[in-house]
Amino acid sequence: MKRRSAPRKPYPIEVIWRDTTSHASWHGRADALEMAPVNVRSTGYLLKRTKTCLTLAAHYVAEDDSFGHIHAIPTDWTISIRRLR
Repeated sequence: MKRRSAPRKPYPIEVIWRDTTSHASWHGRADALEMAPVNVRSTGYLLKRTKTCLTLAAHYVAEDDSFGHIHAIPTDWTISIRRLR
């Protein structure tokens, strides 16, 4: 099996993935039982894709190959990945 890794030049993608939700304040039982994961839509530049993780950067500066606002999303949480033009 070919190992996936970083593309030579980052390209934009859209990822839809499941994420946890949380609240730091106190809640009654009924409110607590309504908590559920949410679907998140993220866009950014693909930095790396492996069997276990998708690394995405929201910002990319080509002149110095630097990145900002980086997410590491577990592959198991990924619903879909679409390359953007």
